[in-house]
Amino acid sequence: MDPAEGRGWAVVKGDELRGMIFFHEGDDSEFVAKKAEAQNRP
Repeated sequence: MDPAEGRGWAVVKGDELRGMIFFHEGDDSEFVAKKAEAQNRP
């Protein structure tokens, strides 16, 4: 759990959020977040 710095970006495309995270002097990671289906609750 060392402190880290970096940058990132994200865009909404339909029902998804797509983006990338970049760690300063380190790794980068791409992600896709999908909208969850609506749930019927009593």
